[in-house]
Amino acid sequence: SSFGISGTNAHVILAEAPTTQPAAEDEATDGTTDGSGRLDGAALPWTLSARSADALAETAGRLAEYVRARPELRPADVAFSLAAKRSAFESRAVVPGAEGRDGLLAGLDALA
Repeated sequence: SSFGISGTNAHVILAEAPTTQPAAEDEATDGTTDGSGRLDGAALPWTLSARSADALAETAGRLAEYVRARPELRPADVAFSLAAKRSAFESRAVVPGAEGRDGLLAGLDALA
């Protein structure tokens, strides 16, 4: 029998993956609906935290420098990484994202 002693049977079905159309050049490329760094019109805040107020200011300055050096970074990705991937400490700040990337960077500069 081809089922073996335990009766185990396996099937594998392979199919070609569906083709996808590349995004048009005039579409948003930052993961948002309009290229503004917002998802469906909602402002995406950047959240920061550190063990002290001085460390928070230093973190804000380093983040601003990092983002300025990498214009390809999407504000939505930075917001996600800061909210989901970073530890929360005692000193905290939120930079509102209502004015897009420039507003976020200005907020970081104000904290630094």
